[in-house]
Amino acid sequence: LDAFRRVAIANPSLGTAWFRIGELLFKQGRLDEAAEAYTRAAAAPPQSPYQPAGVATREVVDLAAYARLGLARVALDRRDAAAARREIQ
Repeated sequence: LDAFRRVAIANPSLGTAWFRIGELLFKQGRLDEAAEAYTRAAAAPPQSPYQPAGVATREVVDLAAYARLGLARVALDRRDAAAARREIQ
């Protein structure tokens, strides 16, 4: 968690760092902090996906979709099915 926080502080627009922070905090049951990290991940600018040599095309799911799923998980943990549904939609 500390390593990801250092990365996020050095580059606040790096959504993947915020997403990983959200995942770690969620697993620790720190829902408010996890929701904040997921929100920052969802708001981060899109980044070009890694394209390995020899791979012609690659389907990529936007990080914001994963972050919204994280927010839905937080809502479900809080027993708020309506909020989870909104995040998924």
